[in-house]
Amino acid sequence: MSIVTEEGLSSYNRRKNLLSGLMSGIGLFLFLFSFFLFYAMREKLYVYYSLYVFMVFFYIFSDYGYSFMYLFPNHPSPADFTRPLSISLASPLYILFAVTLLDIKKNLPVHYKWAIGFVILYLSSLVISVAIIPNTGSIRIILVWLMQIFQNAGAIIILVTAIAAFRKKIPYAVYIIITSLVLLFSFFVFMQYVSGFIADTFLTRNMMSIGFVTEVSILAFVLTLRFKKYKEQSEQLLRTTNLQQELIFKSISDYQEKEMQRYSSLLHDSVGAQLSAIRLNLESLQRKQPAVPEIDKTIAEIGSLADDVRQFSHTLSPVLLQKKGLVAAVKEITDTVNNSEQLYIQFESIGTLQNVNFRYELLLYNILQELIQNMIKHSRASEAIVQLILEKELIYLFVEDNGKGFDPIHVKHGLGFSQIQQLVTFVKGSLIVDAAEGKGCKITIEFPVLPDETNHPTTHR
Repeated sequence: MSIVTEEGLSSYNRRKNLLSGLMSGIGLFLFLFSFFLFYAMREKLYVYYSLYVFMVFFYIFSDYGYSFMYLFPNHPSPADFTRPLSISLASPLYILFAVTLLDIKKNLPVHYKWAIGFVILYLSSLVISVAIIPNTGSIRIILVWLMQIFQNAGAIIILVTAIAAFRKKIPYAVYIIITSLVLLFSFFVFMQYVSGFIADTFLTRNMMSIGFVTEVSILAFVLTLRFKKYKEQSEQLLRTTNLQQELIFKSISDYQEKEMQRYSSLLHDSVGAQLSAIRLNLESLQRKQPAVPEIDKTIAEIGSLADDVRQFSHTLSPVLLQKKGLVAAVKEITDTVNNSEQLYIQFESIGTLQNVNFRYELLLYNILQELIQNMIKHSRASEAIVQLILEKELIYLFVEDNGKGFDPIHVKHGLGFSQIQQLVTFVKGSLIVDAAEGKGCKITIEFPVLPDETNHPTTHR
């Protein structure tokens, strides 16, 4: 018991309220901070930390008498019980946090068994203590001292484990060493104060609270470093994934380009040449005998077929795409379709991206070819709109026709449409099909341009 003047009591209350307000603010911030980290990373480590912070500051809350003042104003026994219970529950949570942070189960399995065994023994003793602690007298005093010994023993076990982890160069081990030493020091000073071996001062009286706040603040700093490292690793993984995706995309595009060149050469040099030879033979045969209308008709059909094969081979070959670029190549396709008078396509190209990587050009070129062929063969459309929007970070394609439409749920897409879906999914894009029977079809495709593509464009102009 201390006897002070009115001025001394007022000064003490001011310092107490200032310290309690500061600690309450830090506690609330750290509690919300740990929930943010748990939401971002979904690891039980942050559950241990948030519960530990809650127990620590509930102990401080009870130590300053607020538990009696605000929670149990008419029941002193529960208010007196909250302080030892909260500090007793904080110790195993700290051990579980340290074990999880350092990944002791993987890195130091023997130490892990000792730490978990101690937690089980500690909690068992705590349950027994809670069952007996309402009794007064020597048993209660012995149990209180026993729990204090357990708390110090837990800090020592984690300190020894952290030193072993530090020797194995496990990240964050040095911070666990520091926080364990802070806890042991604050325990020692506070017990010296309680035992009467050191003077009763504002610092010694609040040493446990100061030690806990210092410790949880250091642990919050550790979690911040860990979260920063996690973000850096995630960004590095994303860059690696994008690079791998770019290389795969390049390999697929190069393969498609070679296949298109091969098929184009096959059509032009083999099929086209054979059709031309057949037409020449028929013309030679026609000149050696009287005119036969059926032969003239066959010669005309073969000539028309040869022209179609030649045009298709030119369209299939990416040489046109390489020479003229995406917009000009697509316009040539739509002009060819418009000249055939089978279908009229209105083509529009807008956007700020002037240079498109050739692999993206080839991707869009193949998709548009497939969509246009589907319109000609299946849709029975008379008019269509093709819009191509090229922005720095996004490529957008919109195709609409006034054909017969279809039911997207019940219609099984062909091989070409399945390939479109796979290509769009591969470049992390989205494909939206809005179609109904008798109402035409709208197809929207958009996908992002990979960062490496915008920084280092490889174009063909």
